[in-house]
Amino acid sequence: MAFKLVEKIFNGSVSKEPSSAFVWDDFGFLLTNKSKIINIRWADIETIFGYKADCFTFDEICVDIFTAETSLLRLTESTPGWDQFNSKLNENIPGISAYWTSNIITPAFATNMTLLFDRKGRTMEQAEADLYK
Repeated sequence: MAFKLVEKIFNGSVSKEPSSAFVWDDFGFLLTNKSKIINIRWADIETIFGYKADCFTFDEICVDIFTAETSLLRLTESTPGWDQFNSKLNENIPGISAYWTSNIITPAFATNMTLLFDRKGRTMEQAEADLYK
C-alpha cells in the first residue's frame, strides 16, 4: 500500500499539504520526516493513548499509536498537520471523542494518560501493562 500511495503522490492524484507531515488516502496515512516514511492503515491501529508531556514551562499534547507492524508511533501537537490528523482520527477510529484533547489539558502539568482506543477492549491499566513494558 505504501508504494501505491507514494506513486499517487508523485503522479498528483493524492496531494500532501505543504505544511503537513501527513499524506492521506481512504485507508490511512503516510507520515514523512527527514529520514523515513511511515505507513499507517486505520484498520491496523490496535491501541491509541492520549496524554500530556511536561516540557517544564508548557505542556504538549501527545498520542501514542500502537499497531502490529510499528510497535509505537508517537505524535505531538508540534507535528506539522496535527489538527488535520486529529480530525481524521475522529473520522476513522470509532469511539474517540472529538473533544479528547480538551479532557486532557487540565489540570496543567499532569500527564492525564487516557486510553482513547483499544481494539482488544482492554482497560487502560491492561493496555498500559501490555504495551509500555
